[in-house]
Amino acid sequence: KISSTNIKKDENIRREKHITNYIKNFLRSMKQWKNSFLIKIEPVENE
Repeated sequence: KISSTNIKKDENIRREKHITNYIKNFLRSMKQWKNSFLIKIEPVENE
């Protein structure tokens, strides 16, 4: 028998995982963006 509190707990865990994944993906894309940004800037500094 599944209690409603367990279902709610599962939903919360799933939501937290989703948010953590979202943040991880966001940070990863920010890092990639920064890297490509730095790559674009470096040649200009070298001149």
